[in-house]
Amino acid sequence: MKLFEDKIRTDLNPANHIDNSFDFCDRNSQPKIEKVRNILNHWFSHYPEDEQYELKCRFQKEFDSALHELFLHELFLNQGFDIVIHPKLPHTAKTPDFLLSKNGVEFYLEAKVSTGRSNETKSYEQRLNSLYDSLNKIKSPNFFLGIKNIQLKASKQPSTKELIKTVEAELLKYDVKTIENRIVKSETLQDLTDIHFENQDVDISFYLIPKSQSIRGKKGIRPIGVYPSYTHWGGSEDDIKTSLEKKANRYGTLDKPYLIAINSIGSIMTNEYDADDAIWGSLQVSYSTDPNNRDTKYTRARNGFFLDNSGIRHTGVSGVLITRMNLGNIQNSEYWLYKHPWAKYEINFELIELSYSHIVLNTIKKVGKKQVEDILRLPQEWIDF
Repeated sequence: MKLFEDKIRTDLNPANHIDNSFDFCDRNSQPKIEKVRNILNHWFSHYPEDEQYELKCRFQKEFDSALHELFLHELFLNQGFDIVIHPKLPHTAKTPDFLLSKNGVEFYLEAKVSTGRSNETKSYEQRLNSLYDSLNKIKSPNFFLGIKNIQLKASKQPSTKELIKTVEAELLKYDVKTIENRIVKSETLQDLTDIHFENQDVDISFYLIPKSQSIRGKKGIRPIGVYPSYTHWGGSEDDIKTSLEKKANRYGTLDKPYLIAINSIGSIMTNEYDADDAIWGSLQVSYSTDPNNRDTKYTRARNGFFLDNSGIRHTGVSGVLITRMNLGNIQNSEYWLYKHPWAKYEINFELIELSYSHIVLNTIKKVGKKQVEDILRLPQEWIDF
């Protein structure tokens, strides 16, 4: 069985907002998407045959989580681990994702994708993405549309027939040269024009961006040129901790070491500071009020996954692997691996070829090893989404 079957593909269009990732990869004929299919098919061929059908079904429904599991399987397989899929446990019907073994060492590995989005947020985003796809059907031969602001006012999917008709009628009132002249004289593009539409379901306004002469009137060019941006305060550490909490005791008391792998792919980009804060506790600064001797010190608050104000936590978890991996950055995915200093069962991290952080004499130390691209042996020239 192949994850993506061999067939003739002719679709060169970019993905729609509402597209299922698997369906898009399966139908698209762009060279970069073919490269994705080839590498995922290669990895899929290494997955146990009796588990391939179930994983393929999950790819079709839950692309991100299935991709994460296939990525982890290939990552540890290339490090020389033997891997059992969904090993049975004696005390529960629940099964971890993997049982890994190497040189007599065994440990369970559980995968979890962290998006930081509630079901309510996901539902809103789905309605918004469906609306974006509808707006990209607007006929606008001379202008790209920038979305200045947008609000969905109801819990149902808004109808777009009246909206599209109104915007197309408004576009006929604007001359390209006039807008270009206004842009030259102004410092703020968004203040030049404002096409506004509001009904009981949606409130939206656009500004106009003249298309270059070479593409004016051409068909097949999507009219939405700029989407609204959003500002976030803080990092992704709370989302990571929430995801870890959901997995920490999922299988009760285990008889072997337990490693949790979180792929953090929310809208707030995860970096090393977020990962460290989630595991070790938030970084804080203390200093003396003596102006002649500030004695500045950097410490960790007791609000980490391994240790908080209640004391040592989650000793049944032997370690945590946090990644920021998606289709566009597989070859240089960032990762952060942590060894629990007070785990009930220790993993010999020397058997793992990934860099990791641990505690030595009450100090956080990092042991440098390989990058993901070195282990997966992927080409540097990957893809550019």
